[in-house]
Amino acid sequence: MAENIQSNTSGVVDDENCKVWGTDQPRKQKKKIYSWEIIKKAQVSGLEHKTHKRDKVVTARAIETDCRCKRYRCFQITTQERRSELLNMFDGIKSKVEQVSYLSGLVSVIPVQRRRSRIDPNINRTGPPHIASRRMERPYTTDKM
Repeated sequence: MAENIQSNTSGVVDDENCKVWGTDQPRKQKKKIYSWEIIKKAQVSGLEHKTHKRDKVVTARAIETDCRCKRYRCFQITTQERRSELLNMFDGIKSKVEQVSYLSGLVSVIPVQRRRSRIDPNINRTGPPHIASRRMERPYTTDKM
């Protein structure tokens, strides 16, 4: 049996091992980098980028000036350092799915305190109950429980 096996001395490696001809390296296809992948990574990380349809330049995500909203008082509650820390933390999240799940975890559903009737009260209305939402602030952690 051993006499029927011929040794392969030409440097060609069998295809079943998926090796490149004459080397010990496995075959690999060159990785293509698409423009939409670059744009997607820039969007998630908050960097300046161009849109893929109209080549419109989208500026980098930054902390803006005081909105002066009287209801939430956003800029009075949090300091400039805390806002920049939150923005850097949010930009550090690597995927859009994790960013969305982080933001959805901040929103809580609460019942409406005062309902205003905008339709005729004699009509029986069936539909979803009236609810409101409130946003919270919590730190982002990558620890899994």
